[in-house]
Amino acid sequence: FASELETMSPTPMISPDQYASWSAFQSLRYGYSFSYPPKWIAVRTSQSDPLILDYVVLKTENVATSSAITFSYSLRTPSQALAIYSQQGVPIIVASNPATKKIIQDSQGNVSVQVLIPDGGNTVIFYAKSAYQDVLDMILQTFKFI
Repeated sequence: FASELETMSPTPMISPDQYASWSAFQSLRYGYSFSYPPKWIAVRTSQSDPLILDYVVLKTENVATSSAITFSYSLRTPSQALAIYSQQGVPIIVASNPATKKIIQDSQGNVSVQVLIPDGGNTVIFYAKSAYQDVLDMILQTFKFI
């Protein structure tokens, strides 16, 4: 039985072909790309925070005003970004890079997921409402530094 388990290979959750219909978002300036699902939109918006160089709001077409997932490319060091929320994170791997995933609950009880990916002295930050955690996990499978 043990040798049978050793010869089994893991099955990927989603094959690369399933991302073929997804739209791509990339920044040559900051050196990253990721894909997002069909019927979603990605809008680059400005931020008043001078440490955020690039900010992208991802949402379904039928979400009028609020974002489901946000992406930011920040001048904050990974240590500074991790310190923003006091919750402990768990180590994960994103695009062969060490990253940290945090589950965050605000004072109203709303739960969100934050993933921080170091890029030298800067940090990539994905932030998603808990209802979109599965979509975030799939987007993270497409993320890469370019």
